[in-house]
Amino acid sequence: MDIFEYLSVAISIVLAMGLATLLRALRDVLAPARRYWVHALWVLQIAFLHVQLWWAYWDYAFGVVWTFPKFILLLFPPATLYLTATALVGAENDASWREYFYRVRRWFFSLILLYMLSAVCISWLVRGVPLTHPYRILQGLLIIVSIVGLNSRSHPVHVALISITIALYFFSQIMFRFFPNPLGSQ
Repeated sequence: MDIFEYLSVAISIVLAMGLATLLRALRDVLAPARRYWVHALWVLQIAFLHVQLWWAYWDYAFGVVWTFPKFILLLFPPATLYLTATALVGAENDASWREYFYRVRRWFFSLILLYMLSAVCISWLVRGVPLTHPYRILQGLLIIVSIVGLNSRSHPVHVALISITIALYFFSQIMFRFFPNPLGSQ
């Protein structure tokens, strides 16, 4: 076992806790009496993001000289996703997921914003991926989505935001994750 495999165990545990949180709540999220489909799509999107991050971290398996500070940096996005998951499905007593979603939207989108900013910084600082890499376009658009989401209570705006997010992730996965080493060796 090399050091990356050793460190990835901790990362996998944090990601698994976030994904388990979302999956445990999925039945309640989809229950017709409380369901809000915008919220349900965000739950599915954040679940997908957990899996996507786990896969994306393979890019860090090679070419990184690991130190404790770099490991702490690498734990930050999974921890942020875990907090995002708990924010998104922590509604035990709310009458509807719609009410809950709009009540926690600022916290939720602030965490997504923090996640995106940390992803940019970590890939740049740890792997040396340039700030001009094409993937930064996706990240920049998702930062804008986060800012709009935390400032809007409008249902049509949130419908647009989740639709844009799903389309961006679909496109980015085809462009950057269907091929080995998508960010290239730096």
